[in-house]
Order: sequence, then structure tokens, then C-alpha cells
Amino acid sequence: MVNRTRSLQSFWPQFGLALLLATTFLIPLLFGSISIVLALLLSLAAAISFYFSGARARFTWQPTLAALLCGFMLLGVAFAINADTPNDMSFLVSFLGLALPILLYQYLNNLPKPPSFFRIAVYCALGCLLGLLFAHAQRYGLGIGRTVAVSAGPNAVARVAAVLGFLALVGVRPDLRSLSNLVFCAAWVASLLIIILAGSRGTLLAVPIMSLVALAVALPQLWRQSKRATVTVLGVIVGVLLIIVYVDPNGFITRFVQTMAELAAGRLPGHSSELRYEMLVGAWNGFWQSPLVGHGWAGHWEALVSNHPTPEIFAPVKQYFSYHNDVADFAVAGGILGLMAYAIIIAAPIINLAIDPKLRANPRAVYGLVLLPAAYIVFGLTDFVFGFDLLTTLYGFSLAFLLAAAKASQVPS
Repeated sequence: MVNRTRSLQSFWPQFGLALLLATTFLIPLLFGSISIVLALLLSLAAAISFYFSGARARFTWQPTLAALLCGFMLLGVAFAINADTPNDMSFLVSFLGLALPILLYQYLNNLPKPPSFFRIAVYCALGCLLGLLFAHAQRYGLGIGRTVAVSAGPNAVARVAAVLGFLALVGVRPDLRSLSNLVFCAAWVASLLIIILAGSRGTLLAVPIMSLVALAVALPQLWRQSKRATVTVLGVIVGVLLIIVYVDPNGFITRFVQTMAELAAGRLPGHSSELRYEMLVGAWNGFWQSPLVGHGWAGHWEALVSNHPTPEIFAPVKQYFSYHNDVADFAVAGGILGLMAYAIIIAAPIINLAIDPKLRANPRAVYGLVLLPAAYIVFGLTDFVFGFDLLTTLYGFSLAFLLAAAKASQVPS
């Protein structure tokens, strides 16, 4: 009886961890925001479990996650100042993925067996492979032009795929012949195919930056291990990319190149780009109308139409309106407070690395903590990322998992 009780006590924490990993990394490409709502609810349950477990005396103010909480609070202040009705504060719910990671970290950090980088990578890889099957079924089975999730559009799906595909590489092992390495690399390729099938040009812009981060961390170690293996890996990467470009599923690569050529020539490529440009002009004017505390997230639309000579052109994007640019969204919603919140959210992982030599000595931690802010900066240039519950929570929870894995991998001195 005692052994059975002990086995149950060890089972439930690991079962909870498996659910958190699944809702954060495994099923978002299938269910979108639905999966992330489940992850948020599970993290609240995990926080309650941590509190009543008697482990609350070991609460750790992890710097990155404390900074995310600070960013959330700054946004809350700006939203509260601008709120005309209680409903205006409801927009803060979409940012809970910045407030809860520090509680999630406490739960993960106090598990008998915390998550490892390898386990995180496995869930990310499986999520990408499932996502590709889902995307393939949509495109070639149902004839859907751009891949979507049950509760997320194509641009969000593409960004999630990019994050999961590149995070899967955090589990790559030094033994290049390892079967798991093949799975992780296959997941990376799957993520690129999902991005193409989703038709997201903005996400494709982030792929070179994310690839540079991966290569900057991996190549020096691989070069020291085997120069021949380094050349082989680079050759395989180039070969895969050339094959994808040559096959060009749904003609997306061709359209992307044409778009870049138009931009290089100083022209806006199509109505969508023209509308985005006009929104950025509107955001600039809206910021200067209230530079200290902005207009609140609920005030995005009014701030735009009140200072634009032809507001009717924005009618097609009125519902769930955003400026399709994170800096613009934060500037208009929170003014200087909003921009401070954005800077804190983005810079926190990098600063944490700079001040923590133990964290900096872990290449997997370095990779993940540089990859996420770099990717989200580029993501946020062409669409809103923070403020969309799926992508906001994926950022905060990914950092919590990576930091917990880094903590667990440290050898006590």
C-alpha cells in the first residue's frame, strides 16, 4: 500500500508536466488558442499545487520571468488609466502568458524530475510533425489555400511552427548519428513546410535570423568536434533549402521573392502592404496624441480613425483591430509605459544571460534565450504577436520551460 501511494504521488506531478508540455508545444498547431487556454488553466492549477505542497518557501524570483511579470504590470497600469469601462481591461487577459510563467517555473523547478531540454525538444518535434500532417491534409485533402488551426489563422500558425521547429533543435546531441537528431532535424524541415503552406511572408523573414542564431551556437562546438561533420551539416541545410525552393509548394516562394523585389525597388507590393503603411502612419500620430500612457488596447481603433483623413479604408480590418506591428501596438496602447513594457519583455532573456555566468555556460540555454526574442522581434514587424494569447503565452511558457531545464541541468558546485 505504501509503495502504491508513493508511485501515485510521483505519477501525478509528471502527468501534470506532460499535460503542460503537450498543451504548450504538442497541439498548438492543431488547436491554436484552445490549446494555449488549456495551458494557462493548467499553469494556474500547477501554481495552486505548488502553494499547497509546502514548497512555497522555496519561491524563486527568476530574473527573466520576473521581468515578464513587470511588463505585464506596466501594461495593466496603462490599460487601467485609459479604461472607460470594465470591459476595456479584458484585453489584459491576452497577456496572462507574461504573468503566469513565473508561477509555472516554481512548479517545474520543484518537481522531483524537472523537464529537460531533450524532453522539451521531443514535444516540439512531435508538434511540428503532427502540424505538417494537419497542414498537408488541409491543402491537398480539403483544398484549403492557407494552413490554419482550429482556433488560429495562417499567420499565427506559421509563427508557432517556426518557434516549435527551431526549439526542437535544442535537443540535438553531439553524436551526429543519433536517431533523435534525425527526428529533430525532420521537425525543423516540417516547420519550414508549414510556414510555406500557411503562406506567411512575415514569418519567412524570421527564418534566416533564427537560423543564424542556431548556427552561431552550434557551429563552433561542431567545428571543434569534427570539421568534416560541420561541412556535411551545412551542405545538408543548403540542400534542403534548395529542394524546398525548387519544389515551391503553392508558389509561395515565388510570391515572396517578388514581394522582396518590390520592396527593394522602393514600392509597396500590393494593397495589404499599403494598408500596413497607412496603419503605421496612424500609429505614429496616435502615439503623439498621448505619449505617456497611450490610449489603452481598447483605444487602438479610435486612435487610428481620429487622426487619419480617410479612416474608411481601414473598415476591412476593424474587427479585432491591431496595427500589425508590435512596437506600434504597444506605443499606441501604452505610450512610453507600453514601449518600456515591450523593451523589458524582449530584452529580459538577453540581460539574464549577460548577468548569469552559469546560464551563459549552457549552450542550450543560450540558444533558446536568444532565439525567442530574436524571432519575436522579426515576427512583430509585420503582425501583432504580443497581445495574441497563443503567441504571447508560447513566448512566456517557452522561457519558463527552458529556464527550468537549465536550472535542472546545472551541476551543484
